[in-house]
Amino acid sequence: MAAKKFLVCGDVEGNFDTLNHKINQLIKKGQNFDFLICVGNTFSLEFNISDYIKGKKKFPIKTYFIDSSELSQCLLHKYPVQQEICENFTFLGRAGLINIQGLEVCFISGVQSHSHPEFYHENHVFKTSFTGPFYNKIDIELIEQEIKRKGDTFKGVDLLLSSEWPYGIEQYLDKDTQKIVGGITDKSLKIAQISDMVCPRYHFASKSGIFFQRSPYLNRKKHLTRFIAFGKVADGGEQKYLSAYQVTPISQMTEEELAIYTDDTTQNPFHSQDFLEPYKQIEEDEIEDKNLGVEGEDSGQEDILQKRMRENEANFSDEDDKNKGKMGDSNNNRNNRNQSNKIESNVSLYVGQFDTRTSSDDIAEFLARWGQIEELELVYDEKTRKHKGFGFVKFANLQTTQSALNESGVYSLHGRKINFKPKGKGSSSGNDAICWFCYNSPDIDESLIFYRGNEVYCALDKGPVTDKHFLIIPKDHFKNTINMSKQGQQEIEELKVRINKIFMKLYNKTLICYERYMKLSDNKAHTIIQCVPVQISETENFRQKFENGVRAHRIEFFKMRAEESVEEFVSKNEYYFYLELFGKEKYLYVFKEGVRFHYDFGRQIICEIFKIPRANWKDCVIGERQIEQDRSEMSFLMQK
Repeated sequence: MAAKKFLVCGDVEGNFDTLNHKINQLIKKGQNFDFLICVGNTFSLEFNISDYIKGKKKFPIKTYFIDSSELSQCLLHKYPVQQEICENFTFLGRAGLINIQGLEVCFISGVQSHSHPEFYHENHVFKTSFTGPFYNKIDIELIEQEIKRKGDTFKGVDLLLSSEWPYGIEQYLDKDTQKIVGGITDKSLKIAQISDMVCPRYHFASKSGIFFQRSPYLNRKKHLTRFIAFGKVADGGEQKYLSAYQVTPISQMTEEELAIYTDDTTQNPFHSQDFLEPYKQIEEDEIEDKNLGVEGEDSGQEDILQKRMRENEANFSDEDDKNKGKMGDSNNNRNNRNQSNKIESNVSLYVGQFDTRTSSDDIAEFLARWGQIEELELVYDEKTRKHKGFGFVKFANLQTTQSALNESGVYSLHGRKINFKPKGKGSSSGNDAICWFCYNSPDIDESLIFYRGNEVYCALDKGPVTDKHFLIIPKDHFKNTINMSKQGQQEIEELKVRINKIFMKLYNKTLICYERYMKLSDNKAHTIIQCVPVQISETENFRQKFENGVRAHRIEFFKMRAEESVEEFVSKNEYYFYLELFGKEKYLYVFKEGVRFHYDFGRQIICEIFKIPRANWKDCVIGERQIEQDRSEMSFLMQK
């Protein structure tokens, strides 16, 4: 078989127009290529692939890619195996060994999670492949199994594709190079292990933003591995992002041909003592951290995502008071709870915060770490027939039950910290589970409601930012709008259009609408579409200051097209903030691990831009007479 000539590109980050223009120029000059490979951050939140899917734009050559961008968790979950997204554009999948036009290729999408070391431990069992944007031990085992299946015939692979650099790749290089490469943060022990296992002739990676070509090293199969990292397309070639290669398939090469070395060949960097000692230490640290957790002690190290979630939940204590002030009975004695975890008898425990995609077998196996289970009852949704992420467990004895209760929030299952409470105390049967926005709640404040629809209702905001600031609220308990039915989503959109027309005609105003979906306890996580009326003449000023403001704070919002919806860009359990300047612009921010986002960002930025001293709702609570006047006016207008 003849050698294959192909291109490799680093972080595209959605800049396919730039990349494809470059490739077309090469083709016009008479250069022909069999295919293109993209590694690193291939997508971005700003990239819209619809023009390619519709055929308005085309990829000039067959393109294969892996991804580690913000959208990779959607790709990893939706397309675990190879899938052609559109003509000439194929996502390789989560991980594995495949043959691309005669070349043996090993690939792994996503990145290593340093916040969830349990993803890579032998005693962590997955019955679902969903681990967000991270690869896990199942993905790595899949590669191992493919190698074992090939047996003694396995000589290595032609290409290894990863996003991260392998940890320790700088070993056996000169000190200056070691210093530069050692400073690269996007390096992974797991990628080093995979590289050592599959013995690639070429290993391509990205994410560092620099172009780097290592001296060849002698791999485990005694032939050469060449590691090359690429820059970003967006940098315009400041760091090389595209390169051509011509490779004869390893299956067509003799041992003698593979054994040809170059003068600058080094030993295997993953077998050096300088690599092995830190490697052992990292492995020991991970095991030690996990063992500390098993013993119920505080390891003193909290993963970034969980820390951010706890900080947000702390902030929401004030927000919860706000919710009560808006829609609930302020005399409800919600805070009279027993703070002690000590129990006198063996009772059933409420257990919650499971991902709804986690199987019941996974949950049972996870809970069995504390001891024998007498009874496990998960609560299921009657319509979807899926569990709701919580339930009740009865352990065999008091000691086991107390141990589980003491370790509430300590352990994670598939990236979610699991909580215990005595049944009826903060569980779905107790007062803690009252949602102040559910339409059937006995504590709903009827005086604020001015419209009742089929699946949603509208209510005044008791602490409005502007006059007649109102809320569109699902009647049933939904954490975000993308989990609602199509009919419910359509009703919300129709209401926004209808009410916006009223405000434009009568008050010369338009609406700023926003929705947030953040990590909250179940009873607080009822989604609300905030609708803030502002003068039409001020909308352009708001647009400019909003875009400048989020850019200054390095919050990566992206503009959506008028015809696009939030559910096209996020999964049903992915946290996000959406803001719409009605009829003009739509902005979306998808939360990132380790990045803090203020729980009341929407209110804060509107008040800041318009210089309205109403950032704290408690400072602007309207009286009963004003509520009755506004409610009557809005009810009358909605009847027209």
